[in-house]
Amino acid sequence: MPKYVPKKGHIIEIEFWDHADGDTALQFKTWGRFLKEDEISYTIATWTYSDQRLVAIYEDVDVVRYTILKSTVTGIRKLGVG
Repeated sequence: MPKYVPKKGHIIEIEFWDHADGDTALQFKTWGRFLKEDEISYTIATWTYSDQRLVAIYEDVDVVRYTILKSTVTGIRKLGVG
């Protein structure tokens, strides 16, 4: 498990294993603003408001969110604070 523990609002890069067409899994990277963590996953926003005061509790249709299972994560890196 990665050593860095993301905090809400941090801009992060996550590297993880994902399925792909064919018979093999591949490593991918994604970047975004860290939103939340639960027992099995991380959630990030990859398309979100510049002014975070406009975000309406994760259910906003203008915010694109992705959830990545922790069991697939091979690395997390902080890129900045949003």
